[in-house]
Amino acid sequence: MSEPQATIVQGGASVVGGLIVLAGPELGPWLAVLAASFVGSLWTLGASDTDDKGRALFLLARINLTACALTGCVAVPVVTYNLLPYEYALPAVAFCLGAIGAHYKSLIEWAIGKAKQRAGGG
Repeated sequence: MSEPQATIVQGGASVVGGLIVLAGPELGPWLAVLAASFVGSLWTLGASDTDDKGRALFLLARINLTACALTGCVAVPVVTYNLLPYEYALPAVAFCLGAIGAHYKSLIEWAIGKAKQRAGGG
């Protein structure tokens, strides 16, 4: 009987698992942020028109980097007003930012319209 061969995927999973065990206490929340923003950006990617793999990869990277960069700033009010605890707020905010993706302009326009409506500027 021949020995089982390890595939690259199995080796990669082992390396990632080892890194999580080693760096988990330090990077745990930020790994959760990265995973949540990745899942949210996949939602945006599925709804977008990407012609080729290069443009899709660039869109995915851009949304992930933006979501990871803004998560801390957006999560502060969520934690401050006790809407969610810190460990739950970071991934939730990262997922929402990833899901919003490239549609942030329409979201800002909607928010400005709602603010004008409340102010009576209709």
